Amino acid sequence: MKHAQPRRTFWQRYKEKYGIRKLPKEIVRPFMVCVADYMDDKELHIAPSWGMEMWLYLLRNLGYFVAFLGFAGAFASPRSFAEPEVLPMIIGGGGIGIILHVASYLIPKRQAVFDRTAGTVRTPAHPLIRKKPTETPFEEWEAITRFYYTQIGSPTYEIFVRNTHIPYIVLIGVAGTFDQVLAMWSFLLQYMKKDAPLPDVPDLEQYPNRTKGLGTWEEWKWKSRLPDFVDPYEVAKAKMDHEQDGKETDRNAGMEKPDAPTA
Repeated sequence: MKHAQPRRTFWQRYKEKYGIRKLPKEIVRPFMVCVADYMDDKELHIAPSWGMEMWLYLLRNLGYFVAFLGFAGAFASPRSFAEPEVLPMIIGGGGIGIILHVASYLIPKRQAVFDRTAGTVRTPAHPLIRKKPTETPFEEWEAITRFYYTQIGSPTYEIFVRNTHIPYIVLIGVAGTFDQVLAMWSFLLQYMKKDAPLPDVPDLEQYPNRTKGLGTWEEWKWKSRLPDFVDPYEVAKAKMDHEQDGKETDRNAGMEKPDAPTA
């Protein structure tokens, strides 16, 4: 009998090709602050990396580039001012660039808000994917990291958090080492524990009731050299993989249909 195969998600299909892996929801490194436009003891705001600000930035630069081409052609050959397309390129491209430049400062930033007090994440309205803003529990969010080499060969990690129920992804940091990725995710996990102390980092030093978590980086480097050192990430990852294998086994078993009874 032919069994139905479970549908694979985007991250399952492309995680090997693009070096994508899921991180366990446990604190496994000393804290490092993730990217934030604003942060206090109650809320942390992060602007999506490909929000409206990025589109305005690209379009305004395109307008400036068109105007530059017009100026370059005019200076190269004064007769080119007589060409019908030169002045529209200079005036139109420059005007559009200036308008979009001003608009980038006037339009409020679209930000994902991690609300520590409520234990939720508020996402802004998206013009293409989701029309209405959402507010979802932080428990529904998970961290994904992607590894790649830049054009000059520098190893780079990106860490995203995404919601498992809505199509929304937030870039919370870029790092040169995997330890830094784990540190930013550990920071966010501790920060979103509303009844626990805040992570002890310089950005939050004005608030009381803080914790160093697994200690400082100097202490961590010393402990990691000990012969009996056990990496908490490896322990947490093994636990996560075991739970995931159990879920997939249960899902596959549920999709198997019993053979039809014979007459």
